[in-house]
This record gives sequence, C-alpha cells and structure tokens, in this order.
Amino acid sequence: MLVLLVIIISCDDAFDPFGEFNEEYALVCVLRDDTNYQVAVLSTSYPPNEQGNENHFIEGADVRVWIGDSVYVFKDTTESSSSGNSLYYYSNNFRVAPNKMIEIEALLPNGRRLKSISKSPSEIEFLRESSTTVPVSNSDLVKLYWELQGLGNYFLPKLEIKYLYNGEIHYKEVPVRYDNVEGTSLPVYPIASNRNNIIYNLDAINKTMDLISEGDPDKNSYSVYQSLNFSVIVFDKEVTRYISTTSQTKIDLTITLNLPDYSNISGGLGVFGSMLIANYENLIFIPDFVSGFGYKIILN
Repeated sequence: MLVLLVIIISCDDAFDPFGEFNEEYALVCVLRDDTNYQVAVLSTSYPPNEQGNENHFIEGADVRVWIGDSVYVFKDTTESSSSGNSLYYYSNNFRVAPNKMIEIEALLPNGRRLKSISKSPSEIEFLRESSTTVPVSNSDLVKLYWELQGLGNYFLPKLEIKYLYNGEIHYKEVPVRYDNVEGTSLPVYPIASNRNNIIYNLDAINKTMDLISEGDPDKNSYSVYQSLNFSVIVFDKEVTRYISTTSQTKIDLTITLNLPDYSNISGGLGVFGSMLIANYENLIFIPDFVSGFGYKIILN
C-alpha cells in the first residue's frame, strides 16, 4: 500500500495534499450608535500552506453604506501593530440610529460585489424593578432589568466603577461574581445572550472596589464617582445570529474563512449589522459604602 501511494504521488505532478483551493471573500462591518467612526474589513481566503505568511486584506475596494436616502463612502487606511500591518475601511461622519434599514456594498478591484442589508435594533427601556443603589437595602444582590420591542436580539451588559487617581479618570469593570477554580478566585464577566436582566453579587462589587487600590496603602488618594456606569449593548438580528451560530461573545472584525461561519453577505462571507448602546443612569453608590474602603467620593 505504501509503495502504491508513492507511485501515485510521483506520477501526478499536480498532487495537492490540501485539495482544490477555492478563493473566498469576506466583509465584516458592525455599525455603532455611540461614535461617528465606523469600520469595515475586507479580506480574502488563502491556501492552508500560506497561512500567516502574508497580509490578506483587500485594497482598492469601493465600500459604501446606505441609511435611508443617505450614502456614506468609506476610505481605506493601514494600521501598524506588532503583528504587522492591517488594512481597513472607515467613515467618520455618521452613526446608526434605532429602527433604521441599513445596507452595505463593497465593489472589489476584480469586479466582485459583496452586499448585505440589515435593520438596526430598537431602543432599550430600563425597568423600574432595577436596583438604584449599591448596596441595595437588605440584599446582597444588585439586579438590573430592561426590555426591547420584539424578540430575538442578544444583549451584552457591562458595569464599571469610575474613579479618579493622580488627576486621571479610570474605569474598573465589575464581574458578575467570582468563582473558585482549583483554589483560585476567578472573575466571571457577562457574555452576550438573549437574557434581558443581570444580577451582580455584592461580594464581586466589594472585591472590585478593593482592586482599585490594590497594593497601595494610601486609599485616600483615590476618589470614586458616586454614579456607576451600567450599559447594555443590543445587537441587531443579523449580528445576533452570527454570535449564536458561531458561539462568539464579541465582535472583533475577524471572520474564519475556513470554517462554516454564519454569513449574511451576498457574494461572499462575513457579517453586516449594527449595535446600539443604552446607558442606565440611576445606579449610585451610597456614600458610606465608598468611604468604608477609605476612598473619597465624587458626588454627581
């Protein structure tokens, strides 16, 4: 059998251990409502034996986004990092709004056209059952609830403590809880899901407060803002399908071209959609709670 295999390989100059290569194109663009700076990435697949050897971003494309009657043309730029140069397309003069039909088209230099359509999500409404103080009276839990018209969207909540140190503002994200794993206490942070509520353990908030000044005995040099920053990202239906299908918990503008990722791009692979960010402004620290850690409090 081994001899036969050697004969077959030596007689076929076109033998390819990776099989036939089919070039694919990917477009990734998730529009946001919290910034005018929107980004899109175009890339092409490559044979397995070329992986990591060169840059596979596509240059010279015409990338446009339509929102209603308005059209926005993206420019291309290159960003340098320790891992090499990355090419992406950007526009810095618009942001997405709730309940808007959005469309993207990328015309590649070879004439290939990638297109997609989506609809931005509705606005989130925070419910009155949500906690308003930390700590909550007679409870070790901080509970936050919200609702959205329609079903099927994913949410990604985030709670941060804002503080001032050495004249600079810093933010410390709060995990939902800490789990003991083989004797080590590890933070557990929220992930994207269809849950429209989240519950934070007060012990996790206490530990985060301690970590702000970890190793520094001069606690009084830290000033914590009374208002906590709680936000929820809501993804549109297309991005939600991508997250749920690929088990991704974040969108980082990368698409795996050699795996069956979810795609809503006509003419190629990738994902196009949008996300909105809602801020809950009614959650505040009780002053005595902050001073109990030795910190000053900034009332706001």
